[in-house]
Amino acid sequence: MARRDRGFTLIELLVVLVVVGLIAGIGLPRLETLSPKYSLRAAARTIATELEYVRSTGIFQRKTYGMRYDIGRNAYYIVLPPEEDAAEIPFDEWPISSAMRLPALVAIKAVVLADNSVFEGDDVADVMIDPLGAAGSHVVILENSEGHILSVKFNALIGTVDFFSEEVGFARFD
Repeated sequence: MARRDRGFTLIELLVVLVVVGLIAGIGLPRLETLSPKYSLRAAARTIATELEYVRSTGIFQRKTYGMRYDIGRNAYYIVLPPEEDAAEIPFDEWPISSAMRLPALVAIKAVVLADNSVFEGDDVADVMIDPLGAAGSHVVILENSEGHILSVKFNALIGTVDFFSEEVGFARFD
């Protein structure tokens, strides 16, 4: 039986695809650094995803979690519940995740809590997210290098995250 020498084998094709993938991953610039607008949207979606994760994990485990926004360092953390035997420690001493940073073109401008208290500048805002939704509503205001604003508003009671292209807070019904 004669062997055909035309075409490529499956292994040769896979090797070429892997090499092309590596070159594309290393050689092509990240799109978020090309457009501040897309960086802002990506950062807002990432924070929204983290908020939904924290809320759903708290509900599933029946424990209070939280978020810490270090505005001066442009980073945020998930605040983890303490161990059962250490439940009396203050919230600001609870363990935290490793720092999650925003893209270089995006900064946390401010964090607004449900009582309309505002944290900005070098402040650190701690938000306790109750699994029953009694606490944790807040707004994270992001700003990109071009001055565009995108607010991420988290409603802890119903677990929704809304996005606004302006600075927002909470309505007062005094």
